[in-house]
Amino acid sequence: MDSIALQLTRQVGGVVNPNENVIFETLVTSFGPVSYNPLTGVITINKPGRYFINWWVATQSSIGSSFIAFSIMTSQGDNLPGESPIKTDEVVGFAMIQADVVPVTLSLVNQTPNPVTFSATVTTSASLVLGEIAEETGITGPTGATGTTGDTGPTGAMGATGSTGGTGPTGATGVTGATGSTGETGPTGPTGTTGATGVTGPAGDTGATGLTGIGDTGPTGATGVTGATGDTGATGPTGIGDTGPTGATGVAGPTGSTGETGATGPTGIGDTGPTGATGFTGPTGSTGDTGPTGSTGDTGTTGPTGITGATGVTGATGVTGMGDTGPTGATGFTGATGSTGDTGATGVTGATGASTQLRGLQIQLQSPTTTIVAGESPVLFDTVISNQSPFISYDALTGTVTISQPGVFYISWWVGVDGVDGADFPAFAVETSTGDRIVARSPIMTGQIVGDALIEVVASPATLQLVNAITSTIGYSTLDEKANLTIFNVTL
Repeated sequence: MDSIALQLTRQVGGVVNPNENVIFETLVTSFGPVSYNPLTGVITINKPGRYFINWWVATQSSIGSSFIAFSIMTSQGDNLPGESPIKTDEVVGFAMIQADVVPVTLSLVNQTPNPVTFSATVTTSASLVLGEIAEETGITGPTGATGTTGDTGPTGAMGATGSTGGTGPTGATGVTGATGSTGETGPTGPTGTTGATGVTGPAGDTGATGLTGIGDTGPTGATGVTGATGDTGATGPTGIGDTGPTGATGVAGPTGSTGETGATGPTGIGDTGPTGATGFTGPTGSTGDTGPTGSTGDTGTTGPTGITGATGVTGATGVTGMGDTGPTGATGFTGATGSTGDTGATGVTGATGASTQLRGLQIQLQSPTTTIVAGESPVLFDTVISNQSPFISYDALTGTVTISQPGVFYISWWVGVDGVDGADFPAFAVETSTGDRIVARSPIMTGQIVGDALIEVVASPATLQLVNAITSTIGYSTLDEKANLTIFNVTL
């Protein structure tokens, strides 16, 4: 048998911060493929199946929060919370999860916006039980008889027109038309008259070779007349005598300077024969006519769009009820006013009483930014509601009331609290410069603490403050008026 079960408890106080796991330090029961890490508060399930988780947390306070919330959160995305609007309470939750792919991890997480203090007045401050829910498949029952065919439902409304389909593939290329027949060669034009030979101009740049002309080559021009050959000059006489011996090679003298280039000799005499006339260029044959291009096939016509169905007729509005509203009942008659009685005689004037005056001071804490009071620190009231006494004054910077006349004084006060950052219960005290310390406590972490005091001032001036009487920080309530103190002289 490998069924899973696990039970955990927390038996210490302390604080759990927002989005942190509750740490259970005591493993009560564990069997089957499940494990727990007491350092992280994480449970690991190693078997597919369906599981239930039952948990509760005993809380004492959470300063600044209007509720307490915890949640079972798993590695597969489950978030199954349990909440309570009471901050000194037992918050309870229940969850069921399906683990199809293992391992699956889970933990109990504080989802309160602020830190939560565990209760310090109970032995066990938190508990969690996890168990597997057996999944047994029963015997399959016989197949039931086939039910009768239901009536045909009404025809559904015409659907919206579908979007235009994509462009179809390009059709096959049509057959190329037959090549047209070559046109007949046109007649050769008449030969033009030969113009006079112009003066030969300077030789121009060689032009690009032109296209070879089509047609017969013209006749070769006549050869020009050869010019006359010029006269040959006379040969000079040959020198006389024997050739002398070769002399010794002399020392090479310095290289002489290059002589000037001799003048160009005169051009030979004789006329250049005339250039023969250029032969006639044969006429270019005419280009045959291009055959006609075959005609392009016609594009097929687009099929007609289908007709949209008619909109169904709107049903007629039901008939309004025909009954008449009943008539309003008549107003009853007003009774007659009775006659005024006679005025009684004036009584005798009483004796004048002793003159007394109730003199005092009322102050409140109303600032929305003041949310806590530190341990053993004074309440800093910021608003004077009424001050009818010339011998009672107040310093808002220190939270000190000063009495500058002897007498007996009555003090009444209250503070709205919203949790304690520690294991103490909230408490406040009236402390005076003459050594008085009158304390009031409450076992309720969220609520109103009320207290009063009666003091005697023998030697003035005397001072007093309303102070946080514990070492832990106390949170103020989120109401507009967070604290109030009234003091007045009761000596006649």
